[in-house]
Amino acid sequence: MTLVNGMKVRVKETFFQWIMRRSPPSDIKTLTQRNVYIFPTKEGGLFAGLLLLLLLTAINYQSSLIYLFTFFLGALFVFSIIFCFKTLAGLHLSLVGTNECFVYDDAVFSFSLKGKPRQYCESLCFIAPGQPIKKVDIAASEVATLDLAKRSTKRGLVSLGRIRLETVYPLGLIRAWTWLEFEKQALIFPDPIEGERLLSNAS
Repeated sequence: MTLVNGMKVRVKETFFQWIMRRSPPSDIKTLTQRNVYIFPTKEGGLFAGLLLLLLLTAINYQSSLIYLFTFFLGALFVFSIIFCFKTLAGLHLSLVGTNECFVYDDAVFSFSLKGKPRQYCESLCFIAPGQPIKKVDIAASEVATLDLAKRSTKRGLVSLGRIRLETVYPLGLIRAWTWLEFEKQALIFPDPIEGERLLSNAS
């Protein structure tokens, strides 16, 4: 069991090293085919299995109607792949600032997001470790803002870490996602110690 876990960790580290070579840490990112990945969701896999079953049925019974229905659903599947990819491709992200806080407070990372002209970015999900999922919609040529928080546990400079951006728009059959890592860090001050002296209210 220990050997298997060790192999899983090594494979995961190798995978993310490959990811970071394709998309190195930067505070300004533009998503392209180099750093956007696509794979069917569980529902998409079942849908593809249904298409295969329908195709075998159409071949077996030589039914033109089943052929038509199969090719129609297949076209929907292909268009879902295209639209899901175009939802992320071309998106421009900038980490514009961070706050300063004390230990055990939330370090906030502020982002600016903008799509290409006439690009609508629907149902974008930002997933950061230990934080609730943030969903954002961006209209064409609109600049949207997003704040992601990370609970600080020690003083010093703290980075947001690796986050995942994904969408299953428009039909939920295909998931397009990317991994993002940024350079800018938040400054965390030591936890303040309560003093014994009280400030006077006298003017």
